[in-house]
Amino acid sequence: MVAEVIQRNEARRRARCPPQFCAKCGRGGPDVRLVQDHIVGLAAGGLDVVANLQWLCDNPCHAAKIKREQAAGPPRILGARMY
Repeated sequence: MVAEVIQRNEARRRARCPPQFCAKCGRGGPDVRLVQDHIVGLAAGGLDVVANLQWLCDNPCHAAKIKREQAAGPPRILGARMY
């Protein structure tokens, strides 16, 4: 419970004070629009936690990532194997 509150607070802080540079290409500045992105998408089983978030420039990095994910098709989430 406490960990969830810490994660939410950290996510809010990061949303209010985004980094100034793209996590992939390093571009930054007033003319570069950054968007918050899940490193491992929620649909692919990624968690909505701070450790799974990054800031990418809208174009080309985020657009290219979305295009790759769409081309790969629906994510395959494999169940745990019982031994």
